[in-house]
Amino acid sequence: MTEIHYFDDPHTDRLVSLLWQLAQELHVTRQRVLALEELLTEGGAIRAGAVDGYRPAGEARERLASDGNALLDRLTRVITEADDHRMPLRDQYIDRLLANG
Repeated sequence: MTEIHYFDDPHTDRLVSLLWQLAQELHVTRQRVLALEELLTEGGAIRAGAVDGYRPAGEARERLASDGNALLDRLTRVITEADDHRMPLRDQYIDRLLANG
């Protein structure tokens, strides 16, 4: 099977492919979250709109903020790395492998 190239730079093709894969994953995840919200609402576990109106407080607020900040840090690190761009976050990846090894 021949690989189709849309851009002159193969790295750009790979990046676009990666973005499409992430978009597909996000779509599937979003559909599943919406389905779970519907099931929880239909089952009476939550009221309609509860998730949209949720305002975390205390530890939940801190945990959600920390998670959001960590995600932004990882994304920013990938964009701003000066080393080999073909393996972003490689130090963190290797550290995890060694910790779990």
